[in-house]
Amino acid sequence: MPAPVYPTILTKANWDANKGTMGKAPNELGIGPAVNAAWSAWTQVDWSALNDCNPRNLAQLPHPVANHLVIRIQQAIPRISAVCDALLKLANTIADVLSRYGRAVTFPKPTLEHIAKMQQTATDFRATLLENNLQRELVLARKARGYALIRPMTFEQLLADPRMAALFLPVTQRGFCDVPFEFLLDTLCTLNGQLPPFYEVEDMYVKYIKDNDANVAAPIQEKLKNFYDKKELANPPAELRDQVRGAWESAHKESKKMFPQRFGNWKSDLEQFKANDNTLLAPFLQV
Repeated sequence: MPAPVYPTILTKANWDANKGTMGKAPNELGIGPAVNAAWSAWTQVDWSALNDCNPRNLAQLPHPVANHLVIRIQQAIPRISAVCDALLKLANTIADVLSRYGRAVTFPKPTLEHIAKMQQTATDFRATLLENNLQRELVLARKARGYALIRPMTFEQLLADPRMAALFLPVTQRGFCDVPFEFLLDTLCTLNGQLPPFYEVEDMYVKYIKDNDANVAAPIQEKLKNFYDKKELANPPAELRDQVRGAWESAHKESKKMFPQRFGNWKSDLEQFKANDNTLLAPFLQV
């Protein structure tokens, strides 16, 4: 959306050209100062922030730039409110003048008609600003700030971050692959040379391996089954620890094959900044 254009009829130059004998009245009946106040408030708004909120550009913003854009918009929003207040005061000032002089012959009819147009324009432009007050752009910029943290992230980094994993879990649930994803989380420790906690192994085997819900290849599944049947899976003897851990690690890597494309599709979907998706507004992404 392009930045709004301040109405010419509300500028000081236009008022000076059309105020006629009202300009000789004390304080220009309050209209002149109200015109100046509205224009002054308008010049305080950084409308360039609006032009920077093109979704195609937002998706590529580095995090510091996206964060600065959010700050600029947050600073502009209350200044838009100040413009709206000044426009309301201008419209009310003119309404008061019209109520006092609209039926009199104190001022020429063309002048009265002109300020009536000013009143209507101020009222209409205020309504436009109230509707287009950068709130939509603020949400877009905040989403861009969140996406700037996700865009360079690998799937392995997502797995290692519980907060990110929680964001991705609904995607796996919709794709009916949440069990394999949970398996990846529960066996992530094997990539660091560790075994799964012995008190969790029984449940893990039943949940992920026994019925092959984790999408593990048959040879790896069979290897884990053999350790399980021999009571060596949960707490293997020292000489078998590396083998057991290796079996879990192989199962982890096998199950992981089904996710990189889903992860890429998820990031591409987030890049659209859809209005009904607040994933990117997660508090931990808004830093």
